Amino acid sequence: MVPSSIRKPAAILIAMLLVVLNLSPVVAYHEGDNAEHDFANHAFYDRWARTDHPIKQGDTSRTWMWGPEPYTEGMFEEYAQSPNGEREVQYFDKSRMEINDPDAVDDGLWYVTNGLLVVEMVDGRIQVGDDEFVGAVPADIPVAGDPNDQFGPTYADINDYGLRGEPAATVGSTLDLTLSNGSIGQDAGYAEYGITAGYRVTVPNIDHTVASVFWDFMNSSGTVEVDGIYAEEHLFIDPFYATGYPITEAYWSSVLVAGTEREVLWQCFERRCLTYTPGNPDGWLVEAGNVGQHYYHWRYGQVVEPPPPVTGTVSIFLVDVGAGADMGGDLVFGCDDLLVPVDVEITHDGSAEGRIAAAVNALFGYEHETLYNVYAELDMSVADVQLINGVATVNIAGDLTIGGVCDEPRVTAQVAVTASQFDDVERAVVLINGAVPFSSMAIDAELEGGVLATFEVAGEQFKVWVTNEDTIDDILAMDADSSIMMHPHGPILYGTGEADHNLPWSWHLDPEQVSMVEVSMELCDGRPSFVEGEVEYFVETVQQYCPWGAELVSVQDFRDGS
Repeated sequence: MVPSSIRKPAAILIAMLLVVLNLSPVVAYHEGDNAEHDFANHAFYDRWARTDHPIKQGDTSRTWMWGPEPYTEGMFEEYAQSPNGEREVQYFDKSRMEINDPDAVDDGLWYVTNGLLVVEMVDGRIQVGDDEFVGAVPADIPVAGDPNDQFGPTYADINDYGLRGEPAATVGSTLDLTLSNGSIGQDAGYAEYGITAGYRVTVPNIDHTVASVFWDFMNSSGTVEVDGIYAEEHLFIDPFYATGYPITEAYWSSVLVAGTEREVLWQCFERRCLTYTPGNPDGWLVEAGNVGQHYYHWRYGQVVEPPPPVTGTVSIFLVDVGAGADMGGDLVFGCDDLLVPVDVEITHDGSAEGRIAAAVNALFGYEHETLYNVYAELDMSVADVQLINGVATVNIAGDLTIGGVCDEPRVTAQVAVTASQFDDVERAVVLINGAVPFSSMAIDAELEGGVLATFEVAGEQFKVWVTNEDTIDDILAMDADSSIMMHPHGPILYGTGEADHNLPWSWHLDPEQVSMVEVSMELCDGRPSFVEGEVEYFVETVQQYCPWGAELVSVQDFRDGS
């Protein structure tokens, strides 16, 4: 069952007008706490209905995961990777629902995401793209209890007191840490509640242990609604879907609840903050904080200014043709060419990625009296830069036309060395329109007995060599029918793979064990560049790679030996 009052066209027009005029939509989209708002999208309703419609109908008693109804009208917010640079969102008491790609197939889970709102409020930056942010101020809003509580922990406190960096509790240990006025203490009296460190999460930039009461809740079952029918199932298909990963440990604090001081255990995750309140009735011992409300008023109640531009001098690297024949050294490459630094002035946004992009962009169109620049007359620009653990992935967009075999290494070398001149860059990976600049002809000659599939994730391509017949059948079916939505999932190994098929990446998937699946756990997802920057973690710890958003680009069949 879907309510008849799905979003009116006028709401879309208002949203677009507000974006154009750069106006705050607080009044237009949230008319007051007593206002009723329609569901903006069928998919939003379906996600809400699974956990919260049975509560609203009085058929079960437990904490809301979204809220009794939408907190705002549907609206559009800036998001670089969405169509026209905007994605449809709707705020609820507890979170925000988002549709990044309206043309994607609704898989029942990840088609609708809920934002990393807690992270944004803690760090003080608003996400407007996969890797694009606008500066803000950490939210001085209590994570739990009454909004006027002057003493309980706030999102800004998590930042100010460095709670994201506190060590993970040992699984099985009793949780008796306290937080008061920024000081972490310990009170053995809390041991009476029997709450322990339940499940440790170790992923890049996160190492925290989920409290046992929260882990039990994230894996709990109960009455849910699926396609209008009640069933007894897990509340969450993926335990981290609603919450994300933990960004703090669990602490006991005194907070005001309905004007009364209560002792609560709280823990913040990427998407939500959870609380455990002793004495609450069953079903309400664990509750989700009003993160959606908090974030909405934080985001639209302040003026967000972009950081001031930064101007400085860097080097771009041009080619002294043939000058390296008798020299040797790191800057000699290709057809005995030598890379030579030339100082230029750049302006960027102050970020490491912005600095790299500006330096590489300075190559394009630059002409020198004596030195050669392969990019001097090419219509190209930097589309994206990822900098992860010293690995800079530079994705260049545009038309690549070169004059000969000696130009091929110049295309890569000029960008790679220009990007690698900075102290925080150990090496650079260069992509042209998401792919390795020049496909090795050796692949055609060396591969045999399988298919080579090229996938694209967020503008970056990677290749999978497959010898498993069942997986080959799935890939060929996808190639023939674009409506089949699956993504690769398999063991990840060091190295570029047979015939270096997965250049420029330093990893590949096991050709025999890789499979095509519809749903995967969040842990093994990521852009190829993210995997490149975290390759040791993916190979040694995660041991799998499963990019949900991977789209099949092309298939080469080498089974007949041709």
